[in-house]
Amino acid sequence: MEIPTIVGLGLGFDGTSNWINKHVVDRYIFGLHQFEPEEYTLIRKFTVLWVFLTVFTFLLYFTLCPLLYYFYYLKRNDKGMNVAAWNRREGSDQVLNEIKLSSFSIIVMAAMTAPFELLVEAGYTKIYWVRPK
Repeated sequence: MEIPTIVGLGLGFDGTSNWINKHVVDRYIFGLHQFEPEEYTLIRKFTVLWVFLTVFTFLLYFTLCPLLYYFYYLKRNDKGMNVAAWNRREGSDQVLNEIKLSSFSIIVMAAMTAPFELLVEAGYTKIYWVRPK
């Protein structure tokens, strides 16, 4: 029995990409009702994984980062200091530049991660443990 060591949404990334293909891409984009993953091209698999990784990373980034920015840099204690001891000397456009660079990095890193996830899905990696019987 093999146990996958990478689990995404309880199914592994291969299961997640199959779920996205079956319930989102096939149904709403192509209007198909038959699920045939063996007929998917490599470009389609890569695109679906890249979009999945990019969208959910953006959701994570743009929900957690504003909260951390508020709690670390904007929220003040009784003495008027914040947790990070930040005094806004870095420049007026630093935060905007960091957001731009992070957004570009998310897109690039998702594109660099997707081929490795395709290798996992195709079975060319050794990320499984074989349990003794």
